[in-house]
Amino acid sequence: MAGAKGFVEATLDSFARHARLILIAGLLVGLFVPGAAQAAKPWIAEMIGALLFMAALRVGPRQLLGAVRDIGQSAGTSLLLQLALPLLLILIFYLVDWRGALPTALILMAAAPPISGSPHLAIMTGNDPAPALRVMTLGTALMPLTVVPVFWFMPTLGDSSLILTAAGRLLSVIAVAVAAAFIV
Repeated sequence: MAGAKGFVEATLDSFARHARLILIAGLLVGLFVPGAAQAAKPWIAEMIGALLFMAALRVGPRQLLGAVRDIGQSAGTSLLLQLALPLLLILIFYLVDWRGALPTALILMAAAPPISGSPHLAIMTGNDPAPALRVMTLGTALMPLTVVPVFWFMPTLGDSSLILTAAGRLLSVIAVAVAAAFIV
């Protein structure tokens, strides 16, 4: 058993040292081997949960929660990026009369919370992952509130209840992963 533990630690340590190369390799596999991406598709929620668990485990509860000042800043950043930016894009696209798939995609991307890999990208670039994890968590928690005005001003996007349901599931995955990491 001790040999297996040492092997796992050595493997994870090697992955951590070469994280940038592994990220690039993973992106290339997803791009050039779509079958592998399709095979992983049913496991996306579990993979996101595992990544968030590892990020929260590495960050720890004290750093994640941060000072009250930092949480307010993270919430402000989330509201700016997920509410003000998409509404500004809607206004600009309306004024220049640009409609179609591309402007709609840009608005949807702006309205979405940060990706689950944000803390890991921060770690790989030598930055503190706690702010990225806070913005991601708060952004997902605020998404049910921020998406409603965006969908109201963009009725072509459809019913916001589907987005609210998906945001609720994602928030549950984040909550479980972070809570489990903090317990460990």
